[in-house]
Amino acid sequence: MSALVWIVPGVLALFAWAIVATLRASRENVLDRRETNVALYRQRRAEIAEAGSKDADALERELGVQLATDEGSDEVPDTQDVANERLGFKPSLFVAAAISIATVSLYFLLGDPSADALKPVRALVESEDPADWLRAERLLVDRTTTSHENADVWFYLGHLRFKQERYEEAAAAFRRVTVLAGPSENVDLFLAQSLFIANQGTLGDEGREIVTRVLSVGGDQAWALELLALDAARRSDLEGAIRYSSRILGVPLPAERRAMFQEMERQLRARLPTDRALVAAAVDVAGRSRFPWLFVTARGVDGGPPIVAVRRAIQGADGPIEVFLDDLVSMMPTNLLSTHAEVDIEAHLSTSNRAVDPDAEELRSGVVRVAPKERARVDLDFPGVAQGAGDVALDVRIEIDETVREDLDVPSTVFVIVRAGAGGPPLAVKKVLVSSFPVEVVVSDADVMLPGNSLALSDDISVMARLSRSGDAMPSLGDIESDLLRHDDLNKPVAVVLRRLIEE
Repeated sequence: MSALVWIVPGVLALFAWAIVATLRASRENVLDRRETNVALYRQRRAEIAEAGSKDADALERELGVQLATDEGSDEVPDTQDVANERLGFKPSLFVAAAISIATVSLYFLLGDPSADALKPVRALVESEDPADWLRAERLLVDRTTTSHENADVWFYLGHLRFKQERYEEAAAAFRRVTVLAGPSENVDLFLAQSLFIANQGTLGDEGREIVTRVLSVGGDQAWALELLALDAARRSDLEGAIRYSSRILGVPLPAERRAMFQEMERQLRARLPTDRALVAAAVDVAGRSRFPWLFVTARGVDGGPPIVAVRRAIQGADGPIEVFLDDLVSMMPTNLLSTHAEVDIEAHLSTSNRAVDPDAEELRSGVVRVAPKERARVDLDFPGVAQGAGDVALDVRIEIDETVREDLDVPSTVFVIVRAGAGGPPLAVKKVLVSSFPVEVVVSDADVMLPGNSLALSDDISVMARLSRSGDAMPSLGDIESDLLRHDDLNKPVAVVLRRLIEE
């Protein structure tokens, strides 16, 4: 590496010297030609003096044309001036040296010959051996002095300090990353967590500003909402904690964390005054795994837009979901639930995370009219079945391999493709918008490609899934596919795993 540091700029310096020398030689040729023309000019002037007046004008015009061509001017420079225009040795040496110095400088600035020293840092930081942490610390602290402006060094140092439970120092390191590289959600997450723990369970003004900025740019990020909910609860801001808890339950969460925040919302609401208007809706979603999203709305008895609309992510839920509607989650501060004597409560399940999506499949409950000031409790069910008794439906579970999970757009478009036998044209295609994996999808006769066709017409089918970056059904670069899986029993669910990246 040390030899490369000087070989690369040395070669470039020689190249620069060759360019300068070539330009210098070219310049000398031009100047030599000018000196020759000056000598010829003097000779012709003597001839003009000896010529008659008749020929003198013609000779003068000829001379003027030649000088205009060679010099670009009608004036003839003095011989001493011409000599002074030569590019001397010292300026040439200076130019070449300057290029060489600039080359070395750029190499050190952009190439960083010691960058290889950072390669083992990640493994050392992620290790669970404190001895590895000490090695990483020595390396990183040294690098902060030699590469003070390297954001990666500070990022790794922040992680190390976090693992060492030195949270204030971790926050300082992540703060430095933000200064050097600009804000990013990844760094904001670690900085906010460091501040939260360092401040004994509160974010402080700096942490709240960071998390609020993340939410304003990236939407409902679970980690940001969780920190804000816990921060508000710690500060006894009951209403703020309830609002954030309700929003958290509207994004996909692991089962244990979802249960934790459901219980947290119940306990927080139990501490509010009992005379507040409230509707507690219990929605039975058992057996509805094909719908990952639940929306519960309250409207005025005369219709119109929702007064309250609450979303719940219900992946994996197999029983009733409890949803609370009150002024804290009302959509408009000028149209609160408590200002209505009666409201109509309705729930609908959807394959989309948007309350209104014309491309989504939906299943709606009946409508229940209640008086919110009476702190009503209602049970919502979904009477009727979306598919007829004779229809055939295949339950498909879609998973994704960890090696291709990174950098996925959320939500992502996924196509489930069912073929008869081991190949041929698609028998049925299902398009779904997925916000998290795994996800369960139902392919039914409503998804067959040709009228009159049915999944039941084939005893042997094959199933695959494709995550489409473009949203188009045709495969393209960057899409992620599962293997083609043979399946011979439509009454049994099938699981496919997205794992193959289309690269050509």
